[in-house]
Amino acid sequence: MNKISTRNHSGHSRFAAHGHVEVWAEGQLLRYQATGPFNLELLQALDAADRGLMAATAAQGPFAILAEFAGSIAATPEALAALEGSLAAQNEAGLATVAVAYVVDPQAEGAEVMRSIIDAIYARQQLRFGWFQDLTSAQRWLTDCLSSK
Repeated sequence: MNKISTRNHSGHSRFAAHGHVEVWAEGQLLRYQATGPFNLELLQALDAADRGLMAATAAQGPFAILAEFAGSIAATPEALAALEGSLAAQNEAGLATVAVAYVVDPQAEGAEVMRSIIDAIYARQQLRFGWFQDLTSAQRWLTDCLSSK
């Protein structure tokens, strides 16, 4: 498994990325391990980091995303807008995922506030989204989503 890190991809800004994400594929599951809080520059670096891996995974058939968050899931308004823009671009490019699961500790910074905001972003992009407190439940849900596709 080759992990791709946002630390190896810079956005197009003079400001530093806040947060860190590692991405890798496990078959038709894209895995993300993320540590926030997140700013626009991090989302730009993530877009650059995962674009090729997402396209390669999508070329093999339907895929899902499993994102685990540690420490914080807080994000700036600009980062949230970039997330939504990235999802819209993926939809337009035919790279829409079958489902996305976030695994977030309820004690993580921003968990209570961000849940409804992120849920609304995925709903506006008409993407199946689940928020989970444990990895096992998220994996089970994604397996069901992929097998029903």
